[in-house]
Formats: sequence, C-alpha cells, structure tokens
Amino acid sequence: MNKDDRGFTLVEVLVALAILVISLAVLLKIIATNLDRTRQVRDETTAASLLQSLLAQTGTSIPISAGDSAGVFPGGYGWQLHVEPDGDYAPGSTVAAMTVVATIRWQDDGRIYSRSLTTLRAVPVPVSQ
Repeated sequence: MNKDDRGFTLVEVLVALAILVISLAVLLKIIATNLDRTRQVRDETTAASLLQSLLAQTGTSIPISAGDSAGVFPGGYGWQLHVEPDGDYAPGSTVAAMTVVATIRWQDDGRIYSRSLTTLRAVPVPVSQ
C-alpha cells in the first residue's frame, strides 16, 4: 500500500458500524426499560391517589358501617372497602372507633397489583332508648 493512500479500510468501517449497532441496541434497551418503569410508577401513583380519595370519601359520601363495599374507578382500578369495629367502646361514650381498610387492585401486563391503606375513624354511637 502506498503512503499517499488515505481513508478507511473496509474492516475499519465494519468494526465502526458494529460498535455503533451494539451501542444503539443497548441505548434502546435502556430507554424501553425506563419507559416501562415510568408507566409502573404512574399506575402506582394513580392507585395511591385513588386510595386517599376513597378514604377521604369514607364517612361523607360513603357511610361508615361495618361490612364490605366495592366498586370500580375509571381506568380499571377496582376498589374494596372493609369496615369493622375496633374494640369495644366505653359505656356512656358518644363515639366509637372503626377500622377502615381501603384496597385498590389493577392489572398490568397480565399481573394483578394491589395496594391497601388502613385508618381508624370515629363514629357516633347510637343513643339507646
């Protein structure tokens, strides 16, 4: 080969292209993984927000009474509310404590996810006649 020949050989070009293709494949995998994780975080954030909303509605638009109730939020988030008395209340007491467990479920990629929040609510004790 002559010293005056300038440029890249075919092998150098192929090696450079191979490095470029491998780098792009790794980069695309990282982007896809991050997009998937972002979607999961969005779903969990939505579920947490809906759970807080459900607990806030308990005692106002959803009456507090012992038992279970369920429903579905828009977007396919199913909810369940379980209410039970939290121990006995003292005679003459005007309020009693109720344990409220709110659970939300949703499906993503064929898997079912759920989150729960538990709180205590004070409810008036019915006056005995």
